[in-house]
Amino acid sequence: MNSTRFLGLECVELANDSLRMLVTQLVGPRVLALQLHGKASPFAELPTLTIDRPALDPWHCYGGHRLWQAPEVPSSTYLPDDRPVAIEALSNGLLVTQPVEPKTGVQKSLRIQLPDQSAAVIIDHQLNNRGTAPVTLAPWAITQFKTGGLAILPQYTGKADPAGLQPNRSLVLWPYTDINSPHVQWGNRFVRVN
Repeated sequence: MNSTRFLGLECVELANDSLRMLVTQLVGPRVLALQLHGKASPFAELPTLTIDRPALDPWHCYGGHRLWQAPEVPSSTYLPDDRPVAIEALSNGLLVTQPVEPKTGVQKSLRIQLPDQSAAVIIDHQLNNRGTAPVTLAPWAITQFKTGGLAILPQYTGKADPAGLQPNRSLVLWPYTDINSPHVQWGNRFVRVN
Protein backbone atom coordinates (compact mmCIF):
# COMPACT_ATOMS: atom_id res chain seq x y z
CA MET A 1 0.00 0.00 0.00
CA ASN A 2 1.39 3.37 -1.01
CA SER A 3 0.91 6.21 1.49
CA THR A 4 0.54 9.86 0.56
CA ARG A 5 -0.86 13.10 1.99
CA PHE A 6 -3.98 14.72 0.57
CA LEU A 7 -5.87 17.70 2.04
CA GLY A 8 -3.49 17.52 5.00
CA LEU A 9 -4.48 13.92 5.83
CA GLU A 10 -2.49 10.69 5.59
CA CYS A 11 -4.00 8.53 2.85
CA VAL A 12 -3.55 5.16 1.20
CA GLU A 13 -3.52 5.06 -2.60
CA LEU A 14 -5.45 2.44 -4.56
CA ALA A 15 -4.80 2.55 -8.30
CA ASN A 16 -4.95 0.64 -11.56
CA ASP A 17 -4.20 1.58 -15.19
CA SER A 18 -7.29 3.83 -15.39
CA LEU A 19 -7.85 5.52 -12.04
CA ARG A 20 -6.48 6.43 -8.65
CA MET A 21 -8.33 6.60 -5.33
CA LEU A 22 -7.15 8.16 -2.07
CA VAL A 23 -8.55 6.70 1.15
CA THR A 24 -7.77 8.57 4.34
CA GLN A 25 -6.23 6.71 7.26
CA LEU A 26 -6.92 9.37 9.90
CA VAL A 27 -10.73 9.65 9.71
CA GLY A 28 -13.56 7.79 8.15
CA PRO A 29 -14.09 5.46 6.47
CA ARG A 30 -13.74 7.97 3.64
CA VAL A 31 -12.59 8.10 0.02
CA LEU A 32 -11.24 11.63 -0.44
CA ALA A 33 -10.36 11.48 -4.14
CA LEU A 34 -11.23 9.51 -7.27
CA GLN A 35 -9.13 10.50 -10.27
CA LEU A 36 -9.02 9.25 -13.81
CA HIS A 37 -5.28 9.33 -14.51
CA GLY A 38 -4.23 12.85 -15.39
CA LYS A 39 -7.55 14.41 -14.30
CA ALA A 40 -8.68 16.19 -11.14
CA SER A 41 -11.03 14.42 -8.75
CA PRO A 42 -14.71 15.44 -9.12
CA PHE A 43 -15.18 15.03 -5.35
CA ALA A 44 -15.73 18.03 -3.08
CA GLU A 45 -12.66 18.90 -1.01
CA LEU A 46 -13.82 20.35 2.32
CA PRO A 47 -11.04 19.66 4.85
CA THR A 48 -11.81 22.71 7.01
CA LEU A 49 -15.64 22.77 6.86
CA THR A 50 -16.97 22.09 10.36
CA ILE A 51 -20.57 22.13 11.57
CA ASP A 52 -20.95 23.15 15.20
CA ARG A 53 -23.72 21.29 17.02
CA PRO A 54 -24.94 22.49 20.43
CA ALA A 55 -24.29 19.92 23.18
CA LEU A 56 -22.57 17.60 20.66
CA ASP A 57 -19.07 17.34 19.22
CA PRO A 58 -18.48 19.37 16.03
CA TRP A 59 -18.92 17.46 12.80
CA HIS A 60 -16.15 17.74 10.16
CA CYS A 61 -17.30 17.46 6.57
CA TYR A 62 -14.03 16.59 4.68
CA GLY A 63 -15.92 15.87 1.40
CA GLY A 64 -15.48 12.83 -0.85
CA HIS A 65 -17.36 9.57 -0.36
CA ARG A 66 -18.49 8.28 3.02
CA LEU A 67 -20.90 5.93 4.74
CA TRP A 68 -23.66 7.21 7.00
CA GLN A 69 -26.56 5.46 8.61
CA ALA A 70 -30.23 6.05 7.91
CA PRO A 71 -32.72 7.15 9.06
CA GLU A 72 -31.25 10.63 9.41
CA VAL A 73 -31.17 11.30 13.15
CA PRO A 74 -28.71 13.99 14.35
CA SER A 75 -27.68 12.06 17.48
CA SER A 76 -26.54 9.02 15.46
CA THR A 77 -26.18 10.04 11.80
CA TYR A 78 -23.97 13.07 12.48
CA LEU A 79 -21.53 11.44 14.88
CA PRO A 80 -18.00 12.60 14.09
CA ASP A 81 -15.86 10.07 12.24
CA ASP A 82 -12.62 11.73 13.30
CA ARG A 83 -10.74 8.67 14.56
CA PRO A 84 -8.15 6.67 12.59
CA VAL A 85 -9.43 3.67 10.62
CA ALA A 86 -7.94 0.22 10.06
CA ILE A 87 -6.97 -0.39 6.44
CA GLU A 88 -6.34 -3.93 5.24
CA ALA A 89 -4.98 -4.75 1.79
CA LEU A 90 -7.17 -7.09 -0.27
CA SER A 91 -6.68 -8.61 -3.68
CA ASN A 92 -7.32 -5.61 -5.96
CA GLY A 93 -8.59 -3.49 -3.12
CA LEU A 94 -8.85 -2.34 0.48
CA LEU A 95 -11.02 -3.03 3.52
CA VAL A 96 -11.45 0.19 5.53
CA THR A 97 -12.98 -0.23 9.00
CA GLN A 98 -13.68 2.41 11.63
CA PRO A 99 -13.58 1.76 15.37
CA VAL A 100 -16.94 0.96 16.94
CA GLU A 101 -18.92 4.15 17.59
CA PRO A 102 -19.20 4.31 21.39
CA LYS A 103 -22.62 6.04 21.37
CA THR A 104 -24.32 3.61 18.96
CA GLY A 105 -22.29 0.38 19.02
CA VAL A 106 -22.21 0.54 15.21
CA GLN A 107 -19.06 -0.13 13.18
CA LYS A 108 -18.84 1.08 9.57
CA SER A 109 -16.66 -0.43 6.86
CA LEU A 110 -16.01 -0.03 3.14
CA ARG A 111 -14.72 -2.86 0.94
CA ILE A 112 -13.25 -1.05 -2.07
CA GLN A 113 -12.19 -3.05 -5.11
CA LEU A 114 -10.83 -2.31 -8.56
CA PRO A 115 -11.95 -5.50 -10.35
CA ASP A 116 -9.76 -5.00 -13.43
CA GLN A 117 -7.73 -2.29 -15.18
CA SER A 118 -10.81 -0.32 -16.31
CA ALA A 119 -12.32 2.75 -14.63
CA ALA A 120 -14.73 0.56 -12.63
CA VAL A 121 -14.91 0.63 -8.83
CA ILE A 122 -16.95 -1.62 -6.55
CA ILE A 123 -17.63 -0.36 -3.02
CA ASP A 124 -19.51 -2.58 -0.58
CA HIS A 125 -20.85 -0.59 2.37
CA GLN A 126 -21.39 -2.40 5.66
CA LEU A 127 -22.79 -1.47 9.07
CA ASN A 128 -22.31 -3.93 11.94
CA ASN A 129 -24.06 -3.67 15.29
CA ARG A 130 -21.30 -4.43 17.81
CA GLY A 131 -23.43 -3.25 20.74
CA THR A 132 -25.76 -5.19 22.98
CA ALA A 133 -29.05 -3.44 22.03
CA PRO A 134 -30.94 -3.89 18.75
CA VAL A 135 -30.50 -1.06 16.25
CA THR A 136 -32.77 -0.21 13.32
CA LEU A 137 -30.75 1.35 10.50
CA ALA A 138 -29.71 1.11 6.88
CA PRO A 139 -26.48 1.95 5.03
CA TRP A 140 -26.53 5.38 3.43
CA ALA A 141 -23.68 6.02 1.00
CA ILE A 142 -23.03 9.68 0.24
CA THR A 143 -20.68 11.23 -2.32
CA GLN A 144 -20.09 14.98 -2.33
CA PHE A 145 -19.13 16.49 -5.68
CA LYS A 146 -17.62 19.85 -6.52
CA THR A 147 -20.16 22.48 -7.54
CA GLY A 148 -20.61 23.38 -11.19
CA GLY A 149 -21.13 19.89 -12.58
CA LEU A 150 -23.99 18.06 -14.27
CA ALA A 151 -25.48 14.77 -13.06
CA ILE A 152 -27.60 12.69 -15.43
CA LEU A 153 -29.76 10.11 -13.66
CA PRO A 154 -31.14 7.48 -16.07
CA GLN A 155 -34.76 6.50 -15.50
CA TYR A 156 -36.00 2.96 -16.09
CA THR A 157 -38.74 3.13 -18.71
CA GLY A 158 -39.47 -0.60 -19.12
CA LYS A 159 -42.50 -2.42 -17.80
CA ALA A 160 -42.40 -3.75 -14.23
CA ASP A 161 -45.19 -6.22 -15.05
CA PRO A 162 -46.52 -7.76 -18.28
CA ALA A 163 -49.40 -5.28 -18.55
CA GLY A 164 -47.21 -2.26 -17.84
CA LEU A 165 -49.47 -0.96 -15.08
CA GLN A 166 -47.27 -1.32 -11.96
CA PRO A 167 -44.76 1.32 -10.76
CA ASN A 168 -41.32 0.93 -12.30
CA ARG A 169 -39.31 3.40 -10.14
CA SER A 170 -39.42 5.16 -6.78
CA LEU A 171 -38.78 8.76 -5.85
CA VAL A 172 -38.15 9.80 -2.26
CA LEU A 173 -38.13 13.48 -1.30
CA TRP A 174 -37.18 15.14 1.97
CA PRO A 175 -39.30 17.93 3.53
CA TYR A 176 -36.66 20.49 2.54
CA THR A 177 -36.54 19.36 -1.13
CA ASP A 178 -37.60 22.08 -3.59
CA ILE A 179 -39.27 20.12 -6.38
CA ASN A 180 -39.43 23.34 -8.44
CA SER A 181 -35.69 23.99 -8.23
CA PRO A 182 -34.35 25.36 -11.52
CA HIS A 183 -31.30 23.09 -11.00
CA VAL A 184 -33.40 19.95 -11.63
CA GLN A 185 -34.87 19.05 -15.01
CA TRP A 186 -37.35 16.16 -14.90
CA GLY A 187 -37.61 13.87 -17.94
CA ASN A 188 -39.08 10.48 -18.72
CA ARG A 189 -35.72 8.97 -19.68
CA PHE A 190 -33.37 11.12 -17.56
CA VAL A 191 -33.35 13.50 -14.62
CA ARG A 192 -30.68 16.20 -14.98
CA VAL A 193 -29.22 17.98 -11.96
CA ASN A 194 -27.07 21.08 -12.58
